[in-house]
Amino acid sequence: MSRRSKMKIVLAVLSALMIICVVGAGVYMYEKTSSREKSIHTGTEKIGRIRFGKEEYETENNIQSYLFMGTDGSGNENGKGNKYRGSMSDFILLVILDKTENTYGFIQLNRDIITEIPMMDSDGEVNVTGKAQLCTAHWYGGNRNQSCENTVETVSKLLGGIDIDGYYAMGMKEIGRLNNAVGGVPVEIEDDLTSVDPSLKKGRHIKLNDVQAENFLRARTGVGDEENISRMRRQEQYLKALMDIFRKKIRRDPKFSNSIYRKMKKYAVTDMFGNAISNISNAIYRGENKGILQFKGTRKTGKTLDDGLLHSEFYPSRKSIIDVMTRLYSLKKIEKRERD
Repeated sequence: MSRRSKMKIVLAVLSALMIICVVGAGVYMYEKTSSREKSIHTGTEKIGRIRFGKEEYETENNIQSYLFMGTDGSGNENGKGNKYRGSMSDFILLVILDKTENTYGFIQLNRDIITEIPMMDSDGEVNVTGKAQLCTAHWYGGNRNQSCENTVETVSKLLGGIDIDGYYAMGMKEIGRLNNAVGGVPVEIEDDLTSVDPSLKKGRHIKLNDVQAENFLRARTGVGDEENISRMRRQEQYLKALMDIFRKKIRRDPKFSNSIYRKMKKYAVTDMFGNAISNISNAIYRGENKGILQFKGTRKTGKTLDDGLLHSEFYPSRKSIIDVMTRLYSLKKIEKRERD
């Protein structure tokens, strides 16, 4: 296979990665949050020290991270100033590129993670924070870019203050459009989704049409254990099947991925441009894939949102966060004598 053909497949994988941002469609609404000053990397920098409680970690490797978000359309994103209201980011995926070890990997973040949320106002200022689900960070700010920046800041703090070099967000309403563009995605139905869609029976092998794809990827309430973990599993299943389709279609039509990327671009909010896309492309083309990782933790229902209603809550264990980040960031603990 020629280098050009291989790069087309890389573009397909990238496009699929961006497509997956739309699959996290939300179920319930809630409260809002804030902003960050962005850290722009040149591609030769190393991350600084990060902290979990009293413990500090660092890496000598050249690391870059990019945050992909899929939003649920629940807000008023056409509003201006105080009338603006961001949507929930129900799918949150952090892409980590290790240019030193020539590897890449993903952290799929549970939208129900309870963490500190900066409550950015419509002017982009943050004067207060509060505990809430991670997905609510995208609710805050005065425009779509600020909502993304607020989510980036929230994820950064959740992960010990790690730098995030760019973001890419897209709305869930594009699921049908993108599913149609590839001619449907084949999956095995592992959960009984008939309460949402009678055609989605457990054990059935089916090529999802546009409506089925949205139901398959969004379903949560009234489905199985009603936990976001099950939905995240379906999202990962869909992504893998989608990427397989992209690879096959590109072999037949080298221009396919470019056409999909152009169609998607106008629906996205991003601060990622040529260099960032090139960085991810090169990593996926040349690097070793460390997989899609998730944090382990405790699930429960609670009233952390302080709206009087019960909501799903996920509390990741610190050990799991450190284990996952050590694998993808090659973290090393800084002993106390080294810090002094």
